[in-house]
Amino acid sequence: MARYIITLFYNIVVIPILSVVLYVGAFFSAKFRARAQGIANTWRHFDSLKHTQNSSRHTIWFHAASAGEFEQIKPVIEHIRSLRSTITIIATLYSVSGYNAHREYPHCDAILFLPQDTWWSVRRFIREARIDCAVFSRYDLWWNMASALSEHAIPLIMINATLNPKSVQNRLSKLYHTLLYQHCTAIYTAGERDALLFRALGLSKVHSSADTRVDRIIDRVNAHRNDIHYTPLKQNNFTLIIGSSWGADEEYILPAVQALRLQGFRITLIIVPHEPTESHITSLEKKLPNAQRLSRLEALLSPSLNLGNEPTIIVDSIGKLLRLYAIADGAYIGGGFGFCVHSVLEPAGYGIALACGPNIELAQDAIALSQADALRIIHTTHDVQEWLLMLLTEPKKKARAEKTALAYVQSKHGISHTIAQEILFQLR
Repeated sequence: MARYIITLFYNIVVIPILSVVLYVGAFFSAKFRARAQGIANTWRHFDSLKHTQNSSRHTIWFHAASAGEFEQIKPVIEHIRSLRSTITIIATLYSVSGYNAHREYPHCDAILFLPQDTWWSVRRFIREARIDCAVFSRYDLWWNMASALSEHAIPLIMINATLNPKSVQNRLSKLYHTLLYQHCTAIYTAGERDALLFRALGLSKVHSSADTRVDRIIDRVNAHRNDIHYTPLKQNNFTLIIGSSWGADEEYILPAVQALRLQGFRITLIIVPHEPTESHITSLEKKLPNAQRLSRLEALLSPSLNLGNEPTIIVDSIGKLLRLYAIADGAYIGGGFGFCVHSVLEPAGYGIALACGPNIELAQDAIALSQADALRIIHTTHDVQEWLLMLLTEPKKKARAEKTALAYVQSKHGISHTIAQEILFQLR
């Protein structure tokens, strides 16, 4: 009865509202317009897929909300490709930015926009795409999609599944999420905390696992571990990288670095803003008048580069952070004074001593690394100064934090292969 009432309300009230928002928004917003056009184009792709599908026995549908979630499913897709190359793989994304970032990804036969979750469009998608198994990343599971997959007896697997604790704190939310996730054949979480939350819904096919990005991160880190491209920036100093920073993070870090420099410690500071907008870069330059933009140094990189005793470098473009971590002696990860700290896996994969702000409740890896003393939680500028002083003067403690961070990431290696095998097992 509860399932029927939710389905009725969802299709009579929720879906019409979402449809109106999408199509009215298309008149005023380029993103809404691009998504509406992308959905329309989705249906045109199926004719070109028919030849590929006719030459393979099965089709797997992967879905991710946006770019970050798609990065999590890439290792699984690539393992499936290596194990059974003839399978047709279709991927959908919800966000326009995610689609634009990954539409040329070569390991999928088609990358499309996710259709609207209407009763008829979901069933049309499943029918025309000839779906044999569906794999959703993290949280972006929709009511009609899950229901339709279940009705057609199509296996539905959640990977890197996460659940907000509030989802189990009141009766209505708990009922909704229980009925939604009951359609899943298997749920692989990125940690034990999320596994406990899903089990609190009364679900039994829940596996406490690891973030599938770990495999991809290990591969990328190994490719850059001995990268010397940015080594000239170190200037033989202790090098601190502030990764994915926001203004709130910088307010705590910058005074601590300046205080230690005044004590005679030679520190190279590299700031990598989460959003390197011109306004953010200009704001940092006002606070740090001697800072230099990385874009102006790129052509000068050589062993003879001289940046002075206390260089401060602002990274004014995206895509550089992973490579820069190869020269770091310490890394502060931003976001912890906002909604939640950003991913700590990449610097941990290098074996770097880590720190971040206090908001880590939704970041399982940050929680685990903090509990293992590989990640220092920062509340004040004094905390930053103490952490940096430890790294500068206590090599044994620094080495222990580095070893623990590296061991944590390496212990998660191989989860993508395990999940790929489970998906293929469902196709037998």
